[in-house]
Amino acid sequence: MASAARACALLLRTLAPRDRFAIQAFDNSAEWMPGARFVEADEGGIEAGEKFLRGITARGGTELDMAMQEAIGAVAQAGESAGRVPVIVLLTDGQVGDESSVLRRIQSQLGEARVFTIGIDTAVNSGFLKRLAALGGGTATLVEPGAQLETALQSIGREIGTPLITDLTIDGDALEPGSLAPAQLQDLFAGRATSAFLRLRKPGTLRLRGTFSDGKKFEETVSVSEASGLDALSHLWARARVSDLEDRFRMEPGEQAKLRAEIIALAVQHTLLTRFTAFVVVDGEVVNRDGARRQVVQPVEMPAQWASAGAPKGAFGGGHAMPPPSPVMASAPSAIMREALAPEDESVAEPMAAAPSKRAKLASPSVASKKAPGLLNRILHGKEADTSKNESAVPPEERAKLEKALEALVTAVALARQQLAAGKIPDHAPLELARKELLAALKGSALAMQLPALQRFLRQGAVELLAALQAKGTSLAALAQLFEQHARSLQAARDEARGPLQGPAKPGAFWESSI
Repeated sequence: MASAARACALLLRTLAPRDRFAIQAFDNSAEWMPGARFVEADEGGIEAGEKFLRGITARGGTELDMAMQEAIGAVAQAGESAGRVPVIVLLTDGQVGDESSVLRRIQSQLGEARVFTIGIDTAVNSGFLKRLAALGGGTATLVEPGAQLETALQSIGREIGTPLITDLTIDGDALEPGSLAPAQLQDLFAGRATSAFLRLRKPGTLRLRGTFSDGKKFEETVSVSEASGLDALSHLWARARVSDLEDRFRMEPGEQAKLRAEIIALAVQHTLLTRFTAFVVVDGEVVNRDGARRQVVQPVEMPAQWASAGAPKGAFGGGHAMPPPSPVMASAPSAIMREALAPEDESVAEPMAAAPSKRAKLASPSVASKKAPGLLNRILHGKEADTSKNESAVPPEERAKLEKALEALVTAVALARQQLAAGKIPDHAPLELARKELLAALKGSALAMQLPALQRFLRQGAVELLAALQAKGTSLAALAQLFEQHARSLQAARDEARGPLQGPAKPGAFWESSI
């Protein structure tokens, strides 16, 4: 609660004097800042807001639907002029019991306002807060309590204003009609990537259109190319498509039977965990008939350690580094997971001693039928997975090309920091060129999947740096602080890349080498 109040106070300091604000604290009841509902964001107004925040203490639960109803009503009653952008900023851990009611209210009552969510805790309801922000036309940011709070909120203050590009659409002769997911694309904010998934019916081109914040039209045409070997793309498309269908399920009672059938069909085909599907494992045959047991250490990220390596602790979300996935994800089996659940007889190998004469079968929307030794079975029988197979197939010249491109990026960032130290705003072109060349070097490389920290920096950190360099009115101090923050992320990505770039590692046990 103290961190949430401090975060709100920090956001107040990002407002301009012509802005207006109101503060609502809520648990099982809503309490508004005394006086006029909306006050000017001058020194007197901000001081009154900070005084109110200092008096907030934790009392009851998190009855968000009631609080959101009051907030939407207050914005509607304020009758904001055409020169103001109505914004609701929600600071919470998101641990609520009735998510559907809140999402339904946003879909039906929000109007012209935007909703930005800030999840404050070491283990927040990230999926709900991201969906809430997506439906509200804003962004979601997850922040750990502590010293990094102020750093994380600086980018949020920049985003709360007008987005860079709105009304984004994708069309073209290659697009399969009705396959775009999400159907309503999110607006573009500085330093934030927006992802869209779609199905293609033939090779061709796609047109991206939108409107800049100054009213000018944005249009870009891209050629479609096939990315082989990325089975996860169809899975990601299906997840995005199911999210759209669930939004419609809440709002279209007359179509629920049809939408439910479509959601189940997608979940079964793409092994998704949804409100209508689940994974069930039935205990069965004993695999260690000799009674011997082998302890397997399973790497699991604890709630207090959700910050990913190399990322500035405290800042996560659309424009910040997100934690990498655990090796086994029960809700959405990857290729490794499917192999682990598919031993020779399509059974699930039981790691602990079970009652005899039982047989383990995986009962899920999709049962793997691959007739190959399962990863889990190999581990339990002492057969270690060879993690160097893919690495050894990478030719030395490809490693050298990647290493050269990475060093060029490091040099570009170092040069920009030197220019900032000398009191000069750097040109964005060298950094942009180095980023594009490294992305091109990573494209199609077998090492790309082994460099998650570098991928995050290229698609998030570097994008935010470029946006800040090209934004008008950005101060030297703000740029220097931003480069200092992302330089640490780049160094962590560089450290991570040393192993893969130097050559294949020695074969070792899969689980132990993952620790």
